[in-house]
Amino acid sequence: MASWYRGYELTELEGYLRHACWPPGAQEGIAQLRNAGVEVRILSVTWGFAVRCFAEQLNVQHCLGTELLPNGEIQHCWGRTKANFLRQLMKQFQISRDRVAAIGDSSSDIPMLELAGLRFFVGANPPQILDVIHLPNSDIRLIAQKILASWM
Repeated sequence: MASWYRGYELTELEGYLRHACWPPGAQEGIAQLRNAGVEVRILSVTWGFAVRCFAEQLNVQHCLGTELLPNGEIQHCWGRTKANFLRQLMKQFQISRDRVAAIGDSSSDIPMLELAGLRFFVGANPPQILDVIHLPNSDIRLIAQKILASWM
């Protein structure tokens, strides 16, 4: 996949990303959470440059994506990577499971979702884990409202 981007400058790729279609309510939902004091992180299997570009547009300070290393190796951001990242955050900031919400869209997100006390699945076929709120193709404002209603 890295070969797809050979010959393109990063600024050119980011220019294309600035025209990407957002999920409904993404900007407003993230703003609602941030305004309520909720820390938001974006973790994605997508290339890191794209994740950083989207995070910047959403005013999210911390994100994680798949990286192409200088030596040509790919450092993937798999589901277990997301789970490890979330586990480290929970430990570092002493956050209990009941104050963690996670949103996933594929079965690879199960390890991350299992760590969260509040779990949302926006993909078509929800995983078979307990207490997943299935909202396929959901408006992010609705998810933000559900998170805030659960925690406030």
